[in-house]
Amino acid sequence: MNSLAPSTRRAYAKAWEEFLGSGARRRARQEEVVEDVIQFIMDLIGKGQSRVTISGKLSAIGFVGKLLWGYPPSAGELGTRVLKGWDKSFGKRGLERQPISLTMLKGLIAMMGSLCYDERAAILFGTLMSWMFFGAFQVSELLGRSGATGILWREVRVVRKGLALWVRQSKTDQKGAGATVVLRRYPCKDICPVRLGVILRSGSEFSAGPVFCHAGGRKVTAAQLLAVLRKGIAGMGLEAERFGTHSFRIGMATEAGEKGWDREEMMALGRWRSDCFRRYVRESDC
Repeated sequence: MNSLAPSTRRAYAKAWEEFLGSGARRRARQEEVVEDVIQFIMDLIGKGQSRVTISGKLSAIGFVGKLLWGYPPSAGELGTRVLKGWDKSFGKRGLERQPISLTMLKGLIAMMGSLCYDERAAILFGTLMSWMFFGAFQVSELLGRSGATGILWREVRVVRKGLALWVRQSKTDQKGAGATVVLRRYPCKDICPVRLGVILRSGSEFSAGPVFCHAGGRKVTAAQLLAVLRKGIAGMGLEAERFGTHSFRIGMATEAGEKGWDREEMMALGRWRSDCFRRYVRESDC
């Protein structure tokens, strides 16, 4: 690291910390870390980061990984294909993620029946979208990172105010202390996270397992959520590439900002540790 310029060294250290914060860890063989790198790439794409930025971060983790682990945790050809596919679909520049508004959320959940293959899947993805929005969640908090199960039913409790969710890990929780997020009842029953959660739980065959899993027990992935989301966005006549899984978090922050929430309330909303929440508050076009 001493061979690098100070600014490059800081950038590489920050990228490495972000990579580890995404749930990546050292593996016995280099081939085993590929899935972690792909998940890292998808997280960055979901946040709307440009190809140049992502490529720079991959170079950083390759350099630091080789230094610390003895091999570069590179996704190799597969990672290159992911970025090339992204280029082909959305262009190299990348687009700033737009917020999902309450109106859009209602429209998306209303469309689930036509976007999903059966009623259970419609409830599954509708509940996930509602929780993502009202809890201002990062997708990894509910679905877990690579190899993780995501939130479990035993970590969800019915309380007087609504549903209390125990979030085991988060990118904003560097010490791994965990946090309780309470989803409150919402007047519009069609998008109410409590009502949808109760419906999903009543039809679940895996009472002790992950909340968000398919009928066969296979967990829902961030890529599947993104695919369903963008189909719905396109169905509304909007530019699907302008929205990602982070759009739910941005949308709730924007909604709270428009309602005049104070600094402490905003920080508590998204488990933010600093004023970085301010960049999540946008002007919604919808």
